[in-house]
Amino acid sequence: MRKGLSRKNNQGESLNLAIFASGNGSNFAALIKAVREKKIKVKLVVLVCDKPEAFVVKRAQKAKVAVILVKREDFPSRLDFEAAIIQRLKNYKIDLIALAGFMRLLSPDFVKRYRNRIMNIHPSLLPVFKGAQAIRDALSARADSPHNNHPARRS
Repeated sequence: MRKGLSRKNNQGESLNLAIFASGNGSNFAALIKAVREKKIKVKLVVLVCDKPEAFVVKRAQKAKVAVILVKREDFPSRLDFEAAIIQRLKNYKIDLIALAGFMRLLSPDFVKRYRNRIMNIHPSLLPVFKGAQAIRDALSARADSPHNNHPARRS
C-alpha cells in the first residue's frame, strides 16, 4: 500500500497548507477528503478566495476551514492585492500553498516568496490555454488537429 505525502516543518509538526481557489471547489473538496483520510499528511488551515460568492467558500465553512476573502478590486494594484494575502497568510504560518482553481496569475514576487512551496493542482495548460475554459479549449484543439500537432503538444 502506498503511503501518503508526509512532511514536517522545522518544529517537527505537520505542514500548514493554504488552498487558493476561486470557483466551485471540487479540487478543494478532494483535498479535504485526502487530508481527512490521511493520504496527505498536512494540516489544512485556510482557504484563500478572491470571489465571496464562490461555492468553495461554503465548502470551506462546512468543513470548518478558515477562509481569507480578498477581492482584487478592493486594491489599487496586483502587488497590493498580493501583499494583503501574504500579510493574512502570516497569521497561519503557511508552509505550503495549493493552487486549486485560483483564477488569478500570481506575480513572480509572490511565487519567489513561496519558492518551492506552491503546487498548482488545477489542470490548466498555460500559456497556450488560459482561463476558465482551458481544458475544453485544449481538448477542442486536439480534436481539431488531424495530426495532433497543436503548439501545446510540440516539444
